[in-house]
Formats: sequence, C-alpha cells, structure tokens
Amino acid sequence: MCQKKYDLVIISMAFYPDMEAKRVDCARKTCAAVHQLASTSNDYSVHMVIINDENSHPFIKGELQQHGNESLTVVAQKNPGMKGIALREAISFAQNICAQSGVIAFLELEKSNFISHAKTCATPILRNEADIVIPRRSDPFFASTYAKEQYHSETFGNMYINNLLNRQGDAFLDIYFGPFLFSRKLATLWLAYEGNLWDAQIVPYIRAMQSNSDLRVISVSIEYLHDEYQKEEEQGSVEYCQKRLLQLFNIVPKIHAEVSPSNFKPPS
Repeated sequence: MCQKKYDLVIISMAFYPDMEAKRVDCARKTCAAVHQLASTSNDYSVHMVIINDENSHPFIKGELQQHGNESLTVVAQKNPGMKGIALREAISFAQNICAQSGVIAFLELEKSNFISHAKTCATPILRNEADIVIPRRSDPFFASTYAKEQYHSETFGNMYINNLLNRQGDAFLDIYFGPFLFSRKLATLWLAYEGNLWDAQIVPYIRAMQSNSDLRVISVSIEYLHDEYQKEEEQGSVEYCQKRLLQLFNIVPKIHAEVSPSNFKPPS
C-alpha cells in the first residue's frame, strides 16, 4: 500500500519535561487545531509531525497524540541536540509524507493561533505563486498580544535585517516571528545547514535568497493572536529579556555575515 501524501505538512518539536507547564496547554491547543483543520479542509490535505525530545515527560507523546488524533504523528528525536537538529529531523520526516508539489510549514508548538492562518499562508506556494512564505504579524495584534520587551526586540531585529535585505512595505519579512513555509522541493536548503538554534530556521532561506534571484520569497500578513499566558509570564521578566538578547545575537550577526560580509563587524 502506498503511503498517503499530504498537500500541507506542518512540523514542530516538543520539549516538555514538566507536564504541568502552561506551554503544554498551548501545545494541546495546537494539536487540536491541526486536527480540526485537517478534518474540515476540503481542498488541501493536512497532517502534522512533531519531533519529541527524549527529555520530554513520558506522557507527552500520548497527550499530544490524543489531541491531534489521526492528524498527528509524534516521532522520537533520533539524535540528541538542540533546536536545529530537531528541525532537520522534522523536515526529513515530512519530506516522505508530503506531496511532490506540497508545502512544509514550521511553527513553534505554542503558537496555536497560527493554525487558523496556515492555509492562507500555504496557498501561494500550492498555487505556484511563491516558493517560500514568511508570515508577517499585523502590527496592532503583534503590539497588543506580546510582551513589550519581545515586541521591541523583535521589531528592532526585523528592521535591521530588512534594511540589509532592502525589503520594505509588503515585502517586509517578519524574520523573528518564527513560522515559515516552503515548497517541498526546497527541503534540502534546511537539511544542508548545520546551525543549532534559531539560525537553523532562518539562515537557509536568507542564503538561498542571496544565491538565487529567481527564488520567490513573499510575506503574507496575518492577524495572529499570541497566547495570553505567554505575555503574562514574559513581560517584566529579566530572564526573558536575556532570551531576547540571545536571539538578537544569534540571528542578526549570522544574517549580516550572509548578506553583507564585507562590512560586517561582529559584536564584541
């Protein structure tokens, strides 16, 4: 029997040592939302793949599977390591169940509201109008549903990178949002990159944009609503401010080095 192929394969990773963490509630919502989308979609077939870290709570796999039902496959991470390794394992698995002309979409598992926008973002690729889609948060929703510190740090990071890329207006890429979608045929861009953190998501498509002027990378604006608990937990937190700095220093220097290495001065 031939394995079913899906038009849209959504991928993510799970690292939840604590079953009681609020992030687990967000993950449950995401899995349930994918099942709802897959069950009601008449034009595109949808499936989700989650790579589960070996240090997640033993009950996490069953908990997520229960909410995602037959629309979800939870796979144990084969090679221990950080985010980049799990991302590449997810893409590799997704390749095998994604239709030749299909789309692979990544999101962090806590971003449950993104599922309601997934088909909108995937459609340009499925219609052969784009190769890569970077969803862009509508600014009023971004500003009101995120912690202030995250809003400002990610706005700065995005402006820095888009100035480098000379992309403004509707072409502006919301690099720091996280989710991205690409044609299955481009999977090797991510599989060939060895980064371990957030750069593993972003540098592959930036590198491809620099080497292939015909690559169609577009921005799609969505009215994304961040989960309330994350704003409550992160706003005013020095720990999360440190995370935002780490994200800036992980992503911006690597992209600057890709786009304009001659005038790049790494931060000391």
